[in-house]
Amino acid sequence: LMAGARVGDNVFGLGSGLGMEFWDAYPAVVRKIPVYCFYRGYVPLDQKRRFMLFGEVTLGGECVYKIIGTDVGGGEIKQTPYWKWRSTLSPGIALSLFKNLNIYLAPTAEILGHQEIHGGLSAGLTVGF
Repeated sequence: LMAGARVGDNVFGLGSGLGMEFWDAYPAVVRKIPVYCFYRGYVPLDQKRRFMLFGEVTLGGECVYKIIGTDVGGGEIKQTPYWKWRSTLSPGIALSLFKNLNIYLAPTAEILGHQEIHGGLSAGLTVGF
């Protein structure tokens, strides 16, 4: 869930929600709550503003509150809740379906705790008022 304020073609806001992550090395499911602030910008590519370059930067973190799985020795993973810093960068393209309804697709670089960098793909739907 994200909420923000739009200023021209720029959006500034806050986000949170519930998340899940799957670990393959240690078969486990990680449950977490992310909390972050974000900046999103659009650059129109045509006169009707239907095709746009899209960019988003997020800064924040996530509280990992539960890990369900086993470690290498076969025992259960017991983890106390902890906080992990997180930031993402997503440059891509957006298509405006209606005035305030956009879909976007963007490659994403994610930095976790200044140690891990992951790549991925972000896709979504944004609704503005």
